Amino acid sequence: MSSSADTPRPSVLPIGEARRLVLEQTRRLDVKEVPALSALGCVLAGPVSAAWDQPGFDASAMDGYAVRSEDTTPATSSQPVTLLVRGVARAGAASRARVRPGTSVRIMTGAPLPPGADAVIEQEAVQRSDAAVEIRGPVEPGRNVRPRGSDMKAGTHLVADSEIVTPAVIALAAAAGRERLSIYRKPRITILVTGDELASAGSRPRHGRVRDLNTPLAAAFLKDLGLEPAALIKVRDSEATLVRHLRAASRSSDIVIATGGVSVGDFDYLPRALAQLQAKILFSGVAQKPGKPLTVARLGPALLFGLPGNPVAVFVGLYEYVRPSILKMMGRPATDLSLPLAWARLSKPLEIKPGRAHFLRVSLDQDADGYVATVLPGQESYQVSNLVWTDALAVLDGETSRIDEGEVVPVHLMPWFEGGCVLGARPRVQSQVPFAPRARPEKV
Repeated sequence: MSSSADTPRPSVLPIGEARRLVLEQTRRLDVKEVPALSALGCVLAGPVSAAWDQPGFDASAMDGYAVRSEDTTPATSSQPVTLLVRGVARAGAASRARVRPGTSVRIMTGAPLPPGADAVIEQEAVQRSDAAVEIRGPVEPGRNVRPRGSDMKAGTHLVADSEIVTPAVIALAAAAGRERLSIYRKPRITILVTGDELASAGSRPRHGRVRDLNTPLAAAFLKDLGLEPAALIKVRDSEATLVRHLRAASRSSDIVIATGGVSVGDFDYLPRALAQLQAKILFSGVAQKPGKPLTVARLGPALLFGLPGNPVAVFVGLYEYVRPSILKMMGRPATDLSLPLAWARLSKPLEIKPGRAHFLRVSLDQDADGYVATVLPGQESYQVSNLVWTDALAVLDGETSRIDEGEVVPVHLMPWFEGGCVLGARPRVQSQVPFAPRARPEKV
C-alpha cells in the first residue's frame, strides 16, 4: 500500500472548492436521547410535539370570582346582582365547589374553572360582603378564562428538527410533556498546538519566543459554540511526538485541530507525520491569504484541520473552515453552516496582490444605503490587535489588484456582530436600522 507521501500533493485549491471538500467529508454525528437540560446548545434530531393540551383545563386568568354569565345579565350599577360565595378554587387543585344559579366561587389565577361557571369577574370589579359579592354589570361568557388547549393542542408540532436547543425550547418541551430530547451528539474535538517558540500567555517570553495565542483562541472558539475540547495539548516540535499525539487523537476524536507546522520549513512536521500515518489528504493548500498552507485530511475516523501557526491564519481557518464542519456534525441545516453573507461598500480604495483570495478584517458602519466596510490597519497574519474591532471578513477574490471606494464587496459577518449567540445562530441583519459606529484605532 502506498502512503500519502508517495502521491503528489493536491494543487492549491480555490476557497470555494476547499470548503466544498470539507463539507463533503463531514457527516452528521449519531443521534442520542438525553435529559432536556443536557440538550442545551445541541441540535434537535426530531420535532417536539405536544403530548397533551396546554392548558389542560379551562383556567382562571385573574384572581376573582367564578360565575355563571347568565346570572349577571340584569346587573347594573343601580341594581347590582348579589351572588352567594360557595367555596374557593386555588391553583393546583380541582375545586369541589360547583357554581349553581345565584352562586359564585372565589378563584385564584391559574385555578381550574369550577363546574357550572363560564366566566371570571376580577375581584376589583365586585363589592364583597361576608358571604356574597355584588356585581354591577353583566359579565360576558369566557371573560378572564384561559380555554383548554388555547396555548397548544395535543399532537401539535411545536419545534422543528434541526433547531438549536435554547432555554425557550427546553421550557416548551416541558410544557409539551417532554423530559428527554433527541439531539445530534456534539463532536469530540482535540486541539494540538505546536511550536517550541510559544510561551504561555502569563509569562514574559525570553528573546526569540512569542506568546501562545492559538491555545486560548481555539479553546474560546469552541466554547463560543457550546463545546469544550476533549483534549488540548501543546506538542513540542518533534515528528515522533506529533505522530504519537495525532494517532491517539484520531482514535478518540471526531475532529482534530492542529495549529502550526503545516508548511515546508525544516521544523514543519505535520506533512511528514500525516504521511507516516497514511492520512488521506483532501488538500494541502488554498489560494487565500492568510492561511495558504491550510491542510485538511481524513485521519482514520477523524477529520483533521492543519492550520498555519500565525494567529490570524488560525482565526480565519477556524471560522471559515472548521466552524461549518462542526455545525454540520451537530445537525445544523446546510443554510446555517457558513458565516452570514452580507454586502458592503468600501470606505476607501484598496490595492491588493492578485492571484489568490484575501480575507480582510473590516469594521462595519451603516448608513441609509447599507453597510460601509473599513479595512482595518494591520492585515498581516501575525497582527492581532485589530481582531477586537473586526465585525466581518471581507472576502476578495483576488482577480483584480484595485478596488475603488464605494465598490460593493462580500463580507462574512462574525458571530458577535449584531447579536450573534451560542452555536453560531445567525445575526439579525437589519440593513435599514442604523447603529452607532464605534470609535476605532487609526493605527494598529
